[in-house]
Amino acid sequence: MTVTNAAFLCLALVAGGAPSPKNAPAKVDHAETGGTITLKPEAEKRLAITLGKIEERAVRDVLVRSGRIDSAPGGRGTIAAPVDGTILPPPGRKDLMLPGATVTEGQVVMRLLPLVAPDRNLEVEAKRDFELARARLDMAEKRSARMKTLLKEGAVDVAALEQAQTEFDVAKAELEAAKKRVSRAARNPMAADVSLSLRAPHAGVVMSSAVASGQAVTRGAPLFEVVAEGLWVQVPVYVGALPKIDEAAKATVRVLGSEVRRTATRVARPPVPGAGSAVTLFYAIDDGEGLTPGLRATVELPLNEVAQARRVAPWSSIVWDANGGAWVYARTAPLTYTRKRVEVARIVGDVAVLDGGPPVGTEVATAGVMELFGTETGIGK
Repeated sequence: MTVTNAAFLCLALVAGGAPSPKNAPAKVDHAETGGTITLKPEAEKRLAITLGKIEERAVRDVLVRSGRIDSAPGGRGTIAAPVDGTILPPPGRKDLMLPGATVTEGQVVMRLLPLVAPDRNLEVEAKRDFELARARLDMAEKRSARMKTLLKEGAVDVAALEQAQTEFDVAKAELEAAKKRVSRAARNPMAADVSLSLRAPHAGVVMSSAVASGQAVTRGAPLFEVVAEGLWVQVPVYVGALPKIDEAAKATVRVLGSEVRRTATRVARPPVPGAGSAVTLFYAIDDGEGLTPGLRATVELPLNEVAQARRVAPWSSIVWDANGGAWVYARTAPLTYTRKRVEVARIVGDVAVLDGGPPVGTEVATAGVMELFGTETGIGK
């Protein structure tokens, strides 16, 4: 008895080894190589079990390699500070955009308030402009009062008074603006009075942001990075295997830790030499939603060899035990399902290619599989 089978048998005996009551919805016969479950008709209906078949299908061999997902060339843009300054949020926002935010080409991601030269103190200049504006307002006010007096005496016409009043209104507005500049300059005398808009170089996602709002940065410091939505996967392969790979066929990409399988198209560019006798191939992922550069993936590269007949089972029929063993529930009689061992070589679309298991034509459960597994082992009771 192998360790796997012994462990599984012990689990089954502990969880469900006791005789089933007469009114139980299922009868379980435990066995070392896979138990048998006999359901009552109402139990099978409640589990909504559906069936598929183990078939023989022409399947092409593939070369399985590890790959790294990255942005397409030119799809990664890093923006650095053009001058010394202070970081500000974009217009209409109180804070900076977080990594993962979607942006359009030319959209303002953040602003930079430049620092002026040390010999130029904005507070001094603002106070000077304020005094000049106040002097112009006093002069305009006196001129307006004089025009009113002359108009009463008939020395000037109404147009002269209107012009003097306009000059007074302009001088008053200039004084108000000068007051605001003095207030702003008092908070940061060495900051410019105009901010620079830092825009996204292309549409994509903000991959990283190295600064915070209000932070002072020096010229050339990296601020943020925008990655275009188009993603590639880099696949290192042995140079001798290149003639065997079908360049026109789509590769299958599965990110580590995920069961989602995506297709990728070979990019028409020469392989890049790598370490030793390896070269790197590039494939453009057809649908990269939810992916980010830097992820590792398993990549299946179809070969030029003629497809061969292989035994396959529906992928949804496979159930895995705690030790990583693969099983299916074969329908051995009406209302009766027996767990049988299979050896999965790889996944192609919605089927699993088998290296071993029940013969072609065997009916297997494709829905309600986990419920059958729980019924047999007692897991989930």
